[in-house]
Amino acid sequence: MAMPARLAKLRALSGAEWRLLLSAALLLPLAELGLRLFGFQRCRRWIGQRIPEGAAAEPEPDLAWATTAARMVATAARHGPYRASCLRQALVLWFLLGRRGIPARLRIGAAMGKDGFNAHAWIELGERVLIGGDERVRERYATLL
Repeated sequence: MAMPARLAKLRALSGAEWRLLLSAALLLPLAELGLRLFGFQRCRRWIGQRIPEGAAAEPEPDLAWATTAARMVATAARHGPYRASCLRQALVLWFLLGRRGIPARLRIGAAMGKDGFNAHAWIELGERVLIGGDERVRERYATLL
């Protein structure tokens, strides 16, 4: 995408989208640091402890906000200073959604491909995959978590 078109898209972002984009840009390298220093299980447990208790009971999550948050996390990972893997993106989105009281599920899957073993992470909200692919991701990867 040409730079003027990219700048036009950035200028068109709302205040809420800007806040999510900046949050994601700051959280993605922190997710990397946390994974390197503490490992996946401790990071997952730490994030899980920071999600309010009521997040699991939210009757009707704000799907529009969740979709926007996923788009901003993916944009920050793709165009920001830090190019984050699917796991880092999933952890950041899971944290953002949980803090908002949206009961998303972190998923980790594995598959054997032409080039050997592949692992992948994504976030689900109900039956919708918010980040890490589309609904077919469940067909491509055996869900481990």
